[in-house]
Amino acid sequence: MTTQKIARNDPCPCGSGKKYKQCCLLTAGQPVPPASAAMDLANALQRASAHYQAGQLRETDAVCQQILQLSPNHPDALHMQGMIAYQIGMLDVAAVLLGSVTKIAPNFADGHNNLGVVLMAQGALDEAIAHYRKAIALQPNHANAHYNLGNALKEQGRLDEAIASYRKAVAFTPNYAQLHSNLGDALQTQGRLDEAIASYRKALRLDPDLVEVHYNLGDALREREDLDEAAASYRRAIELKPDYADAYNNLGNVLKNQDKLDEAAEAYEQAIRLKPDFAEAYNNLGVIYQKQDRLNETIACCRQAVSIKPDFSEAYSNLGEAFYALGRLDEAIASNKRALEIRPDSAETYNSLGTALREHGRLDEAATCGRQALLLKPDFAEAYNGLGNTLQAQGRLDEAITCYRQVLSLKPDSTIAYSNLLYTMQYMDTVTPAEVFSEHQRYAERFETPLKAHWRPHANSRDPERRLRIGYVSADFYNHAVAFFIEPILAGHDKSQMEIHCYYNHIKRDAHTEQIAAHADHWLACSKMSDAQLAERIRADGIDILIDLSGHTGYNRLPVFARKPAPVQATWIGYAGSTGLTAMDYRITNAEMDPPGLTERYHSESLVRMPDSGVAYRPEPGCPPVNPLPALSADTFVFASLNNLIKINPSVVNLWARILKALPHARLMLGNITDDGVRQRVIERFGQAGVEADRLILQPRMSFSEYLALHHTIDLALDPFPYNGGTTTMHSLWMGVPVITLAGEHMVSRCAVPLLSRVGLSEFITHSEEDYFQLAIRMAQDLPGLDRIRQSLRARMTASNYGPETVTRHLEAAYREMWRTWCSS
Repeated sequence: MTTQKIARNDPCPCGSGKKYKQCCLLTAGQPVPPASAAMDLANALQRASAHYQAGQLRETDAVCQQILQLSPNHPDALHMQGMIAYQIGMLDVAAVLLGSVTKIAPNFADGHNNLGVVLMAQGALDEAIAHYRKAIALQPNHANAHYNLGNALKEQGRLDEAIASYRKAVAFTPNYAQLHSNLGDALQTQGRLDEAIASYRKALRLDPDLVEVHYNLGDALREREDLDEAAASYRRAIELKPDYADAYNNLGNVLKNQDKLDEAAEAYEQAIRLKPDFAEAYNNLGVIYQKQDRLNETIACCRQAVSIKPDFSEAYSNLGEAFYALGRLDEAIASNKRALEIRPDSAETYNSLGTALREHGRLDEAATCGRQALLLKPDFAEAYNGLGNTLQAQGRLDEAITCYRQVLSLKPDSTIAYSNLLYTMQYMDTVTPAEVFSEHQRYAERFETPLKAHWRPHANSRDPERRLRIGYVSADFYNHAVAFFIEPILAGHDKSQMEIHCYYNHIKRDAHTEQIAAHADHWLACSKMSDAQLAERIRADGIDILIDLSGHTGYNRLPVFARKPAPVQATWIGYAGSTGLTAMDYRITNAEMDPPGLTERYHSESLVRMPDSGVAYRPEPGCPPVNPLPALSADTFVFASLNNLIKINPSVVNLWARILKALPHARLMLGNITDDGVRQRVIERFGQAGVEADRLILQPRMSFSEYLALHHTIDLALDPFPYNGGTTTMHSLWMGVPVITLAGEHMVSRCAVPLLSRVGLSEFITHSEEDYFQLAIRMAQDLPGLDRIRQSLRARMTASNYGPETVTRHLEAAYREMWRTWCSS
């Protein structure tokens, strides 16, 4: 047999018009038997088809070339060669060959369908769709054309049309697993999860080993929140493909949602081992570490994520959250800003940035961020709450209240927003004590009443004299005023009579935290526990008396108390008012703050009045000495209030302005000026009351030692109202600066009363704005008398101060009486 050798640059015998090297290369350079005129084309096509079905592409090509020698435009041979070219990735050649087929044989449905496949691979979707539709027009039951048309339409995002095409294909080929899988993908993209899951499961019945289908089924089940089944699907995908990093990552997402944090971390770590540049897995692992309070590890993971993927906005946001939790505010702000540079439409990041800016004291910027978050996401309840907190810090209380009520309209179950609302109302001079208490009762109706049906009896032994388990619940066991007062009490408890449990609801940890934890017999960091979980833990711990140290302040756990986990529950120190809860049996106070017959009507709790002030002042080591009255050697008289500016309402401004106008040589010092916006608002408010800016001394936030030393420049302190100062008053008295207060009938209006009366300064307790004004004028005009008081105050405080041991014994006696009452009930 003679052979014919075809050179690479010769015209291709298939009739394409191209050089052979650009066309049918499979047999290029190979001897091609000459075609016989008597050759049976039908048998040749049958042989070519058999070779093709067996995957013998070279042999197929050789036979096709023989056919084309005899019949250069033979559509079947050209079609087969086009499919060979497609299979080996020569898309341009395949397009030419199959294009010639559709011209030679325009009614050849397979030719149009396969040309569509090639065009789709080239990205020419519109042309591909046109040929699929032509194939279907020629052969309406062409299942493959319907399937391919569905794929092209899905890629264009035309999901309704894609789903319709897939369903037609299913009608003709119901047992094609990949078809059901692709239909499931389109349905899942549309959010039609039940239908998608049914399609995936049909695909897996036909072919149980389709790894991607198990994975996609897991995604759909996770989105539908069928977490156990989703986890099983991901695990099956991993069984079939042990190096499937994406499946490990998504399994971690499911386990995270199930609160199985250790298992989730293992899944993410395995994903990273399999795929070391897996930025998303690093970020997800960082989220787990954050939930576990492993914040430095969170930062390391998020930094690794953004080093791999520099435009990873979510990782920058999570980095910001971790920095914020550690109190590294500058870094938190920078991270959130970088996240917004990448993704400026993230309402969540604007909200987080606003929180960090507010904590930093940059209140105007914080408010701008909160408003931007709400522009992007008008129903963002958390952003309304954050903006409310910023407005509250700015002293814009009415606007803050509006924000909190908006949260409650969007999320009626937000105990946080409701507590913020109640806390803010305490500072307002436009609401009465009765109105404030009524709102507290409404809080209880909303959040406590539904739980009462689930209250359970307590199995605690009713021995009135046994050793008691006392539980303290607080978010303030760090450098906070509550820690300042509670630490000496915990240190002084008689451990033979009291077993102390501390439940700490914050992630901040400092030297104060360590000191308090050392005084406890049992310590639990509970910020990550749900209210139900914490309530069950307290019940399991067998707590006899559970003490709330927060009230409606930040990070409180009043919803835990509403579940009545302990037989006796009381609130103390953290909040000058009722919680509103009937589950709270007692509020611990004193007779000066809550005179008998005056404030009981504003309480859901019974009042337990301590024989002392209820707190023991313990000055910090190294406090500066008391200095002579500054006004004795100066031309000015300095009044001051170093309280939180939220307490300085219009009534306070007007009264203080009246005092300044009556004393032209006097000036007023205010603290906590956090930024230029706050400074300007304070100046404007006093300006509206007729006080020039040069009459004001505005001080920024400062260290504690600087704050104490500042009292050396103050002659007389003015207490705001209706919410008096507490800790600030103690510091002021210790530094020799008396305080004028205006006592009211509500607890918040009487915070200074026990402090002043115990150091013999009852004349500094006034009962009307006029008395307050006259006393300020009189004191400013009697400098020698004011200095005598100044020089005597530290000794008075030392003499009158109930030491921590005395206060602790009084408190333990109160606990024992509460317990005896329960035992006999």
